Amino acid sequence: MARTSNNPRIVNRTVRAKLAERRDPYWHLIAEGQHLGYRRQDIGGTWIARYYTREHGRRFQALGNADDAVQANGTHVLSFQQALEASQAWFSSVTRSDASGVHLGKYRVTDAAHDWLTRWDGSERGKETARANIEHHILPMLGTVEVAKLTRKQVEQWLHNLADKRPVKVQRREQSTKKLSPSRMSKIV
Repeated sequence: MARTSNNPRIVNRTVRAKLAERRDPYWHLIAEGQHLGYRRQDIGGTWIARYYTREHGRRFQALGNADDAVQANGTHVLSFQQALEASQAWFSSVTRSDASGVHLGKYRVTDAAHDWLTRWDGSERGKETARANIEHHILPMLGTVEVAKLTRKQVEQWLHNLADKRPVKVQRREQSTKKLSPSRMSKIV
């Protein structure tokens, strides 16, 4: 298991170059539950932050490449100090989001639909109808798409496909009649 302590070996670029290549990062303790990791690879190293809380467990955030081969530029290539500052900024944003109940990360159409249904204040029958419509019409095509990346073209394509579909009641009736014998099916049609 990776060493978890105040690891002075990852602070200096020349010392990091002598570290063995391995998948597990070398961890540097910042504060309780907050660590900055350095992963040594053959093409250079990368920085990663790890944050642990009892409620949410371990969470990780890739910070960028280390300045092993290229001079640090502060955006994609980071020195130890820049990686430390980036990790602390991420720790504070995670702490704020945990305190306010905001979910960090990808927010998909499925998540938005679930949130909308949990805040439903209409009748139970209306909620069940809305849930069925979401599960049948929205989630199969758009459920995995991130809300921030949802495009107008995707929504228009979804609407065109929705217009081509038969209503849910007709589809269910067709599925149920497939199970009937031909003599009983003739009485329905």
